[in-house]
Amino acid sequence: MRPRATQWDTPGPFYEDNQPLRNPMCTEDPNYATSPKLTLNFKLSDRSCRPLRHFFVDVWSADSNGNYRDHCRSLLQTNASGMFTLETIKPAPYPGRPKHLHYLVHATRLNNMCHGQFTTQSYFPERYDYASLVKSCRDDVTGDNTIRGLICDFNIVLHDPRPCS
Repeated sequence: MRPRATQWDTPGPFYEDNQPLRNPMCTEDPNYATSPKLTLNFKLSDRSCRPLRHFFVDVWSADSNGNYRDHCRSLLQTNASGMFTLETIKPAPYPGRPKHLHYLVHATRLNNMCHGQFTTQSYFPERYDYASLVKSCRDDVTGDNTIRGLICDFNIVLHDPRPCS
C-alpha cells in the first residue's frame, strides 16, 4: 500500500526566503542554553517510498519566547537518502498557536525534478500526543539520565514528483 501524501499546511505570515544553512538552529536565542533541545530526523520521499534526493527544505519556527527571528530559520538539503538531521530548540507557542515548526520543500537543479513548492507544519503539544508529520518522538537522555530534550523522526511524503522534460 502506498503511503498517503503529507497534507499541505499554510506557510503563515512569517516565511522569509534566502536563509543560510544554520544547523543547529536558534543558537542566538537568549534562552538557548536552558531551552529544551529538539533533534529532527527528517526523511523526504515520494508515494512509492523513493527518497527525494537533493531537495531544499526551508525550516523556520518561533524562538523560546514565541517570536520569529532570523536565527530560527534555516535552509537545508536532503542527502542521497532523502534525509537530514536538524538540531534546534523546542519552539514556544504564541497567542492562538501551539508549538510548531514550518517546512517548505522545493526541488533543485541538482535533482532535475519538477515539483512546485510544498509547505507543511509539525506541531508539538505538551504531552506526547504528537500530531501531523511526527512518526515518533523519544526523550533525548544524557549519560547521567538528564533529559536534554526530544528526538523526533519526521516523514514528508510528496505526491509523486516527475522529472523535468
